[in-house]
Amino acid sequence: MKKLFANIFIFGSPLIFFLLFFAIDDPFGIVYKSNCLAATSEDMMVIRKYLNEYKTQVPSAFIFGNSRTHAFKKYKCGTTTEDFFDFGCPGESVLNIKKKLQLIIDTQKEVKNVVILVDDGILENTDNAHRFYQGPVYNHTPISSNVSYITFYSNYIKYYFSDYFFIKHVYYRLTGNYKEAWMKDAFAKPGADKNYACKNYPTLADSLLETNFKEYKRVFKPDYISYTKKKLIIDARDTEHLSEIAKILNENKINYKVIYPPNFHKRKIEPELGKLLSGTFKNNFYDFSGVNKITTDSTLNYENLHFTYRAANMMLDSMYRSANE
Repeated sequence: MKKLFANIFIFGSPLIFFLLFFAIDDPFGIVYKSNCLAATSEDMMVIRKYLNEYKTQVPSAFIFGNSRTHAFKKYKCGTTTEDFFDFGCPGESVLNIKKKLQLIIDTQKEVKNVVILVDDGILENTDNAHRFYQGPVYNHTPISSNVSYITFYSNYIKYYFSDYFFIKHVYYRLTGNYKEAWMKDAFAKPGADKNYACKNYPTLADSLLETNFKEYKRVFKPDYISYTKKKLIIDARDTEHLSEIAKILNENKINYKVIYPPNFHKRKIEPELGKLLSGTFKNNFYDFSGVNKITTDSTLNYENLHFTYRAANMMLDSMYRSANE
């Protein structure tokens, strides 16, 4: 028996050492819940923010979707203007939206206003299984997905020891010396400006889009590349999730809007998806695809996918104006 324990200790010690090292270094901010150098789960960060604040700062308006929701700064309806609590995250799925919606229902006495953004990317990522949406930023917590806590944390351990990430991270922690050519694939230079696709759009980008579009393109080099869109295949699980979302919203008498957002290439929503969303959400569904005032104005887009706060305001104004007519 002693020999058995000795063997377990000998062979298990390296694993224990690396796990302790991971916990102490905490590159993704999942142990100490502190600021981290590496890109981490936005889903984890926004849920953590909500759970820390909802008892003292009760939001009256929520928005759900992927990173495109970040353009929606304030909820506007008539003379009412309030900050959105933004639950949107990269790599979101319909399942994530449903579970976050249920989270606020379970923790709030009353939920007044909800906006949900649904696009092809969200429908393609059924239950977070799409191969493109894998990695530290796209990792979703058990609160908003079907993964276990063991899977959630083990994913970050895997990321930590992949592609020499931990060597680069520890080197920077110990020396404070950022070697861009070697480290940029692991984490951005601390303090560096974030680009236009991040949550806090730079003031410079907004200013140039409004005043000097040519200069904006020179400075930010936005991606306007066209591509061939594959036919969207709607999974039965997403159809069920959408139906359950509608049930939650209607049973709780929430004032809600569901948006299919505009896209830079002016593509119309696929008929099957349009029929599904309009049939599920009735008059609360708003389609901003195709050719319209937003899609014909290039200065309302940061690049292919992300539109500006001005475009978001145009959508909100259009929805709530038509709802009150």
